[in-house]
Amino acid sequence: MGRSARLRVTVGTIAFAFCIAIALDMIGGAGGAGQALGASSTITVLGGDVRVRHVSGDVTTATDGDLLAAGDSIETAADGRAVVTFFEGSTVEIEPSSTLSVDTLSVEADGGTVVLMTQAVGRTWHVVTKLLTGSSRYEVRTPASTASVRGTEFEVQVDTSGGEPVATVVTTEGRVAHSAPDPARPGQTSEVVVTAGTQASARPGRPVEQPRPKPADQRTVTVRVEAPTSLVVDSLGRANGVRADGKVIAQTPGARVERRDGAVIVTLPNVPDGRIGTHVDGSKDVAVTTTVADEGADPIVVRDTARSTGSGQGKTGVDLEKSGKPAVRPITPPERSALPSPKPTPTPRLRAPGPSRATPQHPQGAAPATSDADRRIAPSATAHPPAERTSTPRPSRR
Repeated sequence: MGRSARLRVTVGTIAFAFCIAIALDMIGGAGGAGQALGASSTITVLGGDVRVRHVSGDVTTATDGDLLAAGDSIETAADGRAVVTFFEGSTVEIEPSSTLSVDTLSVEADGGTVVLMTQAVGRTWHVVTKLLTGSSRYEVRTPASTASVRGTEFEVQVDTSGGEPVATVVTTEGRVAHSAPDPARPGQTSEVVVTAGTQASARPGRPVEQPRPKPADQRTVTVRVEAPTSLVVDSLGRANGVRADGKVIAQTPGARVERRDGAVIVTLPNVPDGRIGTHVDGSKDVAVTTTVADEGADPIVVRDTARSTGSGQGKTGVDLEKSGKPAVRPITPPERSALPSPKPTPTPRLRAPGPSRATPQHPQGAAPATSDADRRIAPSATAHPPAERTSTPRPSRR
């Protein structure tokens, strides 16, 4: 090998080693364990009063694009709703009168991602990306229990109206390990696996209850769009479907999104009265079929067309009302401009490392973060990530 060739190899080797050193430093590789990165979560405000309580103690009104870091918490008022997109792609939709704290956002030395949070009160809806490495963890702690998953869709409800907190996990897809300290075995935990279509509750000082079928849905709205990408926005501004870039999003609690034969099928449970808008990208008119099934009533089917406009986006929708007897009215062309529109969903990202922040202490009675409940759910047994779904069973009513 000539001198110039050896020089090129040497320079290339040094450059490669330098890049590896930077990457290891970013994930805490020098210490051999995961470090809390400048990994961030991005807020999208769906409506109402949403506030962020920073680890510094400052409280600010949340706006679209704000970042949450470890130690921060998000609080929604009685009319507030927001979506948090984590750096690894998972999302959590936060319903009114809820408080959710972000405890840990980190990347392990083997590339595993760790997202830990604490929910003090309220209702949240989680769509979790499939965790591919053994060190990856996604956990929701409550005052009574911990929910651990490896890629699924589920709700967490913390009800404090009765004095003592009651934490309920409701699973829509996949499986959730619901665990709590076992009062009969000090230092041990009781755990149940909550599968799709079931729920399980926990109270402080008691073992987790056995799973039971979740309540029947009072209303189910199914929208079939004859296009490979489209978004259905419910009456509260929550978007569900497949974006133009192919990413599947599901912001309505309990929503299911399916891609079948070139069509997008969105199923929404228990949506309130109001307008549901369907948005389709493209230069062609697209057929849209909406089926509304209220409990105790015959399904109502509305067939319409999302007509392409000069902007390349077609819109259509229906207006739901249940006053004694369910009524579904197609949206007229002049009304389409006023349909609820989807808000842009941020692209997950990592920031440069920032100042170290202490991880908040667990709430009273919560399971420790070192619990390996999530690791007992084998990746092969979990549901496919949203983009790989091939079938969607009709959800049960509640």
